Amino acid sequence: MRNFLFTLSVLSLFVGCASTQVNKEEAQKIKKVAIIGFTMDYKMGIKENFVSALKGQENTMGGNVQTKSTAKIFDRKLAKLTYINLTKELENVGWKVVSYKDTLKSPTLNTYYKKKVKVGYLPLNSGFERIEAKGIPQYHNIQSLKKTPKLQQIAKELGVDTLLFTYANSGYSCMSVPIKGCVNTPKYFTNIIVQAYNPNTRKTIFNFSEKGPKIKAAEDLKYGLKKREYAMLMGNSVASKQMASKIKTKMN
Repeated sequence: MRNFLFTLSVLSLFVGCASTQVNKEEAQKIKKVAIIGFTMDYKMGIKENFVSALKGQENTMGGNVQTKSTAKIFDRKLAKLTYINLTKELENVGWKVVSYKDTLKSPTLNTYYKKKVKVGYLPLNSGFERIEAKGIPQYHNIQSLKKTPKLQQIAKELGVDTLLFTYANSGYSCMSVPIKGCVNTPKYFTNIIVQAYNPNTRKTIFNFSEKGPKIKAAEDLKYGLKKREYAMLMGNSVASKQMASKIKTKMN
């Protein structure tokens, strides 16, 4: 329950009151976009969490939320696949969307990513890992450049008129008991948030959130993910499709 409430609080911090607001005039001008900020928080299983604690990693069992000085970011295939899923679905809005591979070609973005700047970190709840699509700066960190010409430079290098920042939160729900964990079959989910930003006017165009469905773990024969990660990815696929549909509807 504590983790669920924490997730809601994080989502509310990201989305705020503008989650259903959109500048339609500006949104209708969007032609080409790139996701240049991406964060994914991933809820670990009981055993995985316990091993992490034994190794002395930051995401240990119990305790308070992580602070910006202790949060550690991990490279996970799940994050990259989630990012790629979203880029493909956003094409259905009618936009041209820069691919993951081509987004990495921006020299300015690459330089910023390599600095591993820890600006604007949100706290990370115990039992969660913060994971990344390698080469893409964190959602909340890249936004520290909003009042600088660097985002304009990134947009120019990528040939886009709009920049997107994305946050994804993946977890599971089940009946659980201490130490043993889930006593019934858990269901996994991924919720996503997408913010569109015009680097020339330096204004936010929209800020939307979407909840994915809860899905039971399933065998993965394609991506080499753990069962629960594959379920999260499938939930993300649905959430991304819903997000694209919501954006298209709200723009008109």
